[in-house]
Amino acid sequence: MPTLSLDEFQIGWICALPVEVAAAKEMLDENFGILDEQDRNDTNSYILGRIGRHYVVIAGLGLYGLTSATVVVIHMMRTFQSLRVGLMVGIAGGIPSPNHDIRLGDIVVSYPEGTCGGVIQYDLGKIVQGGKFVRSRALNGPPRVLLAAVERMREALLTSSPTYPEYIQKATQRTHRTKRTFARPDVSTDRLFRVEHEHPDSNTPT
Repeated sequence: MPTLSLDEFQIGWICALPVEVAAAKEMLDENFGILDEQDRNDTNSYILGRIGRHYVVIAGLGLYGLTSATVVVIHMMRTFQSLRVGLMVGIAGGIPSPNHDIRLGDIVVSYPEGTCGGVIQYDLGKIVQGGKFVRSRALNGPPRVLLAAVERMREALLTSSPTYPEYIQKATQRTHRTKRTFARPDVSTDRLFRVEHEHPDSNTPT
């Protein structure tokens, strides 16, 4: 690892699942490895690296839940007091619709719109008659620096071809294991089932 101060790390990248941590690590331009020394009360495990000119620290939740996420964030901010931006990045399902044709493998970035801050938290609302979700409160919107970055991406799409597909392709094709783990699924596997369809507990043939 280069001689870097922890104060140079300004982006925190948090993942819920081990496979998400592995994917995040593959996106690093330079991997500095695991942080060797930290506060003994900090129970997180950190992977340090660089993406472009940004120094990034990656951590996994270890356990699911809001409490676990809160603990990870608190420890990360204690160890890396210079963090400017925190990102929660993970795997989601694909749900095509006439308005938003979201498929498996697509990248989705949340963005504020109307009265929504960009993320809808499931426990800040309730399900009413007919299965409709009604929000009772709202989360804060993303930091302005992230909103500005999204606007720059939107502007670039009007004049230039996006480069991130090539960047992702390079990362996923790095080794045989990354191909098998992170390559986009074949379109034949991108199927939707009716709500009443019962799914098996595993993919093991019966």
